[in-house]
Amino acid sequence: HFYVQLCARPDVVGTLGELVSAALNSSMYTFEMGSVFVLMERKIVELFGELLEWPTIEGLGTPGASNANSYGLQLARAKAYPEGRQKGFSGAGQMCILSSKHAHYCDKKNAVIAGLGVDNVVKVAVDEHGSMRKSGLQVAYDAALARGQKPFMVNATAGTTVLGAIDNLEECADFCAEHSLWLHVDGALGGSALLSADFAGLLRGVERADSFAWNAHKAMGIPLQSSFFFTRHVGALAEQNAMKATYLFQPDKTLYDCQTYDSGDQSHQCGRRQDIFKLWLSMKAHGRHAFGNRVDVAIDNARVLAQLVESRAEFSLHSQPQFVQVCFWWLPAHMRGDNTPSPRSMSADEKTSFARVGECGWMLYTVFVFFLFLFSLFILHTAMRIKEKLVLEGTLMCGVQGLDDAPNFFRMVVISPCSTKASLGAVLDEINRVGDMLFSEQS
Repeated sequence: HFYVQLCARPDVVGTLGELVSAALNSSMYTFEMGSVFVLMERKIVELFGELLEWPTIEGLGTPGASNANSYGLQLARAKAYPEGRQKGFSGAGQMCILSSKHAHYCDKKNAVIAGLGVDNVVKVAVDEHGSMRKSGLQVAYDAALARGQKPFMVNATAGTTVLGAIDNLEECADFCAEHSLWLHVDGALGGSALLSADFAGLLRGVERADSFAWNAHKAMGIPLQSSFFFTRHVGALAEQNAMKATYLFQPDKTLYDCQTYDSGDQSHQCGRRQDIFKLWLSMKAHGRHAFGNRVDVAIDNARVLAQLVESRAEFSLHSQPQFVQVCFWWLPAHMRGDNTPSPRSMSADEKTSFARVGECGWMLYTVFVFFLFLFSLFILHTAMRIKEKLVLEGTLMCGVQGLDDAPNFFRMVVISPCSTKASLGAVLDEINRVGDMLFSEQS
């Protein structure tokens, strides 16, 4: 049972496409080298123009979503300070981006690479569901201005890494329109919902974004790696990245339209691996609607797992899943029941009591504090011990982590098309079996 990261068993057809791609060893900088694969990539870009409801679109494959998101930052900064490409950004002031506190950490890495620095990634508070809202953006924006920073971009997320939360893209778009900011959406995980007839509405408002990143190697099961960057601003990629090296990009070619089909000058890279064939072949074999059905099954399975967690006294659900991640705690036997506090709602005083108990010993405290001590011992620390035991036994691998002030919980990424209600229930059985065993050993 593998539920630990944002990928699952790769699609068989996609794997065959990967083998072909490796054998052909093509690059994508010119049509001469990429040939038919350049056309395949353009077809995927056109498909996302339709899914995103953009009247114009350009895009390209990238080596991962971190890189795809860096294009969004690059184009956003160029729009805010066009002369920077030639003269540098020393005269631009203290530029910054606004990004959800639950966004993928590549927002900081890309800021470092771009020379902005980590301090100029302004983190925005989220609501109880983990979503970034307009109110939080306004607070962060005002605070940034007060510090002398100059926001130029909002980095929204569709499917955060831990909770799978989807930022309120309509509110983000409204905010960006009011303040003339670039809206980039990291849809590496949740962007696949656009392929679903039932769940595309989760990304309502994305049609107003300036740029978008997507991974096919996550929810779609395409072999690593298969990632894309898209923007509605046609010509922006070449405007920022074209260096017009004449040994590759000769404008006097007559065999084909090199301005259209030589895409290398749009990219950060020169040699760019051909990663498109496995996705194109898989989509041709299964059909576009089968990709949407895969999303439907994953979201339905995540909701089934959440219901199973809620139905069992051994577990406490962190929050209702928004996409394909289900987060929950395991509870030892004596902690189960209606009067047990949710680990998510533990007060600061209770956490302080945990620390004091851990330092001084439970025998010096009241029965109530003893209760909190056990709660601390088994909720804060046992999740990782359960995971480690399961990994060593070779039966289950899933994520364990804390978030904000909440103690460690299990995070299940339910995107495997092989998952069923029975297999998900078996996962909970395994966690409970090992948890009870560890608790028994501790006792």
